[in-house]
Amino acid sequence: MSDAEPDGLARYGIAAKSVVREPTRDRHEPMNVCAECGAPAEGPASQRIHHPDLSNPDRLSADVLPCYGWRCERHSYTVVMPLQFADPRSPSDGWTGVSIELADGREREISVPAQEVSASA
Repeated sequence: MSDAEPDGLARYGIAAKSVVREPTRDRHEPMNVCAECGAPAEGPASQRIHHPDLSNPDRLSADVLPCYGWRCERHSYTVVMPLQFADPRSPSDGWTGVSIELADGREREISVPAQEVSASA
C-alpha cells in the first residue's frame, strides 16, 4: 500500500466518528492545542465533524458537518475543536449557529455554513 492510500475503512469513504472538544489554549504559548494530547492543533480553518451529535436533529441532519475551528489527527480518531458561534474569531457572513453535543456531554452552538442548514431543511 502506498503512503497516499488511506488506511482502513477510509479507503471506502467511511470515517470514524470525530471526537468534539472545547478549544484549548496552551498556558505558556499563544496557541491552540489538542484537548486530548496537548500537541499544537491545526487551524483555525474549516474542519469536518464526522457523525456529529446534533442537539436538534430536526433542524439539520448530517453525516459530516463542516465547522470552523481546530483539529488534531495524531490519534486513531480525529479530534475537532470548533469555535463557538458567538466567538469574535468565528466567521459570520454566510455562517449560522448549530447546537451540538461535545464529547463531555455539554452542548455548544458552533459556526457552520448556512447553506448546510438550508440544504438539510
